[in-house]
Amino acid sequence: MKYRQLTALLTAAALLLCGCQSVPKTDPGAIPEETGVTDADGNTVPLADDALTTMVKAQTVTVPSGLNWLYSAEMIGDKIYCPDADGNALSFSADCKDFTVTELTKLASYDGYFDAGGILSFTADAIYRFAAMENHHGMELPDAEEADFDWDAYWSDYVTDYWLCTYSPDGTLAEKVQVTGLESYADEMGQIVPLSLLCDPDGTYLTLMSGEILRISAEGAAVQVEGAPDGTIESTLNNRRFLHDRDGKVILCDETEETAPDNEMQSVITMREFDTKTGKTGETFYTGSEPFMGQTVMPLSGGCGEYRLFVNNNKKLYGIKDNGDTETVIDWNASSGL
Repeated sequence: MKYRQLTALLTAAALLLCGCQSVPKTDPGAIPEETGVTDADGNTVPLADDALTTMVKAQTVTVPSGLNWLYSAEMIGDKIYCPDADGNALSFSADCKDFTVTELTKLASYDGYFDAGGILSFTADAIYRFAAMENHHGMELPDAEEADFDWDAYWSDYVTDYWLCTYSPDGTLAEKVQVTGLESYADEMGQIVPLSLLCDPDGTYLTLMSGEILRISAEGAAVQVEGAPDGTIESTLNNRRFLHDRDGKVILCDETEETAPDNEMQSVITMREFDTKTGKTGETFYTGSEPFMGQTVMPLSGGCGEYRLFVNNNKKLYGIKDNGDTETVIDWNASSGL
């Protein structure tokens, strides 16, 4: 199942980020229509009754160990960039056949604080990382599981410093600045949960699980540019990320868990343009919903042709047009071989 998911997802990623590389069935040079396809286990699976209007090539690719899902991907130049399972920089070739892992230099420990990971943002000439330096009363994690390790003490009232780090393309730490002004956004444990980092020539922005959008100055001062959405018992923010559309415009994408009129839970995706100079968002140009239970995948950056962006779930890949209308690009159930 893992390989099946990765095949489908990387197919979607290649379509999103590299352009719609499909072959119309009406094309004289198209692949002959098949009555069945072979799945990842070698079994023949019949095609759905409603044939696809295009045939999309899919193949299983090799990925680093531990990578079960592709997220926060960006097409820069001729490569696809995303974090790997260990928080390093992972880059795929445009056809997803080859990959390179760039190990990022961790921050040095100080006064009981150690590098506990972070989130990444990619640009053409640098990699950025919002890093958390944690201090658990000077305690260190055991090398192996110890039955008598005091986990309660380890997690009790620990403290965290946050740093914005700039890396050269080879993973060398080039610059760092401590981020300040985060205290008012901390949860009951005194921590913040960063979701998405955007490093743009016009400004650096961070979204939080609590819903706020912060702008981080060159000196590291964090200032709120948008507050958290008004959460209700019927609507809860699950995710808030920055994307780039087909034309490179920055998009703010929100995913909320909401109660539908029939009292069933649904996942709602909304998209707005984001002005990196002012930190302001425009009008919503897309809203879509799916039944909850993890069926909707947070959209990836990128689009092609008439589609600004794409939204993927376990049934279909939808293309979002300039006017906000959607169109089915791939029916995953009809594409049984994926």
